[in-house]
Amino acid sequence: MVGVIRGLFAFGLFTFFASAALAATPAETFVQQGVDRGVQILKDTSLTDAQRRAQVEDLLGSMMNTHRLALFCLGNVAKTAPPEDVEAFAAAF
Repeated sequence: MVGVIRGLFAFGLFTFFASAALAATPAETFVQQGVDRGVQILKDTSLTDAQRRAQVEDLLGSMMNTHRLALFCLGNVAKTAPPEDVEAFAAAF
């Protein structure tokens, strides 16, 4: 799970640093602040893995609707899969 989270932040860093030279809109500022906070969490050597995971999960949860994103990733399977399987996937996502 931590690898996935780090991958998401790496993708975010690549995507958002590429546009850092442009004038920041409110949305870009919001995203940049989130990326900066994520990097800060990942670099904090005083945190245990459990603390780091909890802080990253809180950050992602505050920035996006992770449940809806999980359902989007499932696509049509979300409509036909048993609800408990869908919820288990969303929780793991």
